[in-house]
Amino acid sequence: VEASEEAGYHVLLFPGDDNEFLLYEDGGSQQAHERGAYALTPMTLAWQPAEMTFTLGPVQKDSTLVPARRSITPHFRGVSWPEQIILEVNGQARETPFVFDEATHTVTIPPVTVGPADCLVVRLLGEALFPDTVYRTELVRRMVEQFRLHTAAKSAIIHQLDEIMGEPELLAAYGAALRPAH
Repeated sequence: VEASEEAGYHVLLFPGDDNEFLLYEDGGSQQAHERGAYALTPMTLAWQPAEMTFTLGPVQKDSTLVPARRSITPHFRGVSWPEQIILEVNGQARETPFVFDEATHTVTIPPVTVGPADCLVVRLLGEALFPDTVYRTELVRRMVEQFRLHTAAKSAIIHQLDEIMGEPELLAAYGAALRPAH
C-alpha cells in the first residue's frame, strides 16, 4: 500500500490475556529500513473479566510511510453482547453501532477511519461480557476431541472437563499422556 492511498485493516481480538503487537510497515525498498525508514503502529489489548480494551496508535518512527487514512475494523471474538461500547479517537468519544454474531460470539465495530497521528481506543464493557462456561466448555471439548491422544486419556479428560475448566491444574494428572505432536 502506498502512503497516499487509504488502507483497510481487520483486527481480530480474543479474550484471555493482555497482549501487544507492533504493525511494521516500510516503503518496500530493499535496505531503507536499516536507515530507519519504517513505521510501527502499536496495538494493545487489555483484558479484565468485565472489560476488553483495544488501543491502536499513534504511528511511531516514519509516519510518512503509512497511508494518510486507515480504516480499522475491530472484531472482538469470544464475547457476549456488551452492555456498553466506548469508542474514542484522540480522547473524543464517538457513537458507534456494532454487529453481534451469536454463532461466533463476535462483536464487530464498523470501520473507523484514523490518521497516522491518531489514537483509537475501543472498550467493550459488561458484567457478562464473556460467554458462559457451557459455551467455553463445549469449545474445549471439541478441541480435546481433535488432540492426538490415547482414547482412554481423551475420554477421561472429556469426562472431567467441567472440573478442569474450573481448575486447569487438574490437567497435570494427564501429563504423561499429553505430549507434543510429531
